[in-house]
Amino acid sequence: MKACLLGKKLGHSYSPYIHSQFGYSYQNVELDENELENFLKNSEFDCFNVTVPYKKSVMPYLKLSDLAKKIGAVNTVVKRDNVLFGYNTDYYGFQKMIEGNGINVANKKVLILGTGGASAVVKTYMTDFGANVRVVGRTSEYNYNNLYLNYDAEIIINTTPVGMYPDNLVAPLDLSPFKHLVFVGDLIYNPYKTALLLQATDLGIKNDNGLSMLVWQAIRAGYFFTGVDYSDKYNKIYSELSLKARNIILIGMPSSGKSTIGRHLAKALERNFIDLDKEIVRKVGKPIPEIFEQNGEKYFRKVESELLFEFSKLSNKVIALGGGACIQETAKWQIKQNSIVVYLTRNKISTKGRPLLQKDGINAYNKLLEIREPIYNSLFDIKVENNSSIQAVVNTIIGALNESNGN
Repeated sequence: MKACLLGKKLGHSYSPYIHSQFGYSYQNVELDENELENFLKNSEFDCFNVTVPYKKSVMPYLKLSDLAKKIGAVNTVVKRDNVLFGYNTDYYGFQKMIEGNGINVANKKVLILGTGGASAVVKTYMTDFGANVRVVGRTSEYNYNNLYLNYDAEIIINTTPVGMYPDNLVAPLDLSPFKHLVFVGDLIYNPYKTALLLQATDLGIKNDNGLSMLVWQAIRAGYFFTGVDYSDKYNKIYSELSLKARNIILIGMPSSGKSTIGRHLAKALERNFIDLDKEIVRKVGKPIPEIFEQNGEKYFRKVESELLFEFSKLSNKVIALGGGACIQETAKWQIKQNSIVVYLTRNKISTKGRPLLQKDGINAYNKLLEIREPIYNSLFDIKVENNSSIQAVVNTIIGALNESNGN
């Protein structure tokens, strides 16, 4: 059996990995609009998934399921006796996402952001299960100029690409005026936490991204492809993708060993390693003590913040931050958007090459620790003491990562 994902610009897709776990061949196929008809009529693929912008374009060539007709979009196609059958498994994926978060949508007021194909899926599900739905679009009856009409919404689902990589930390709206929210969903999964979800977390509102939906819709597509239910593979696939989608960022005081541990951790996990301080030196063209002396700390922090934003957008890296990279106002969401944060502590300290510790040594260190420790504590997912061998610390971090990720 030959299967694929059909789209125009697929970039880095998780679909080949997910479907490879089901035991059949699967690849990405990028086509322009003028190539679509020929593919549908003459392709040698036995089945395929469809993503933007072709979820509606393929429909005239297919025999549609009732659900696909109802939604008005197709994301799964199976060839039987030279007839193409079209299905929509996004509905199933979204349903599993909502159920997995324990959300009962019946009689809830739901705000759906966006008017495209994904919006139609969410609207259909919400309507089927008794929600009171409002769809927000730029030119719709309910739009971003009259959001106040829906400040009593209890659920918000973002189906727009606003906040998707590389336009990280941009949000479609401000959640602050919505005082009745019980759940916020964002179908984006790159970054792992969009600005919308980060704000929801800060406000204490339950939230989730679109990764679980992606995996569940693929499981349902796999069933249509082969007749086999792959639900038992969900936990493994989701856990592995959840870890792969995120960076591991090391934070902590100067001389806590972030760079050394980071290099060894990256090697053990087969990830690229980024040392933010070294990237600052590379960009500015001078050592950090000289940057402080000649340009001042304010300039250093500006460069540091710019590079932190650039690298924190990435996925599947190990990144060591300078001790003060966390203290700027913009740092929290930059760090948390796409990373698991490991806080390294250590008994021994060194002041060599550290401008903020040169004059006062241990006293300066203690003053900095008093300021920074609450910030470190507010950010970390895993806290590890770096007082033993490098390998022991690396093993401890890997064990904590596996445990926190459900492995």
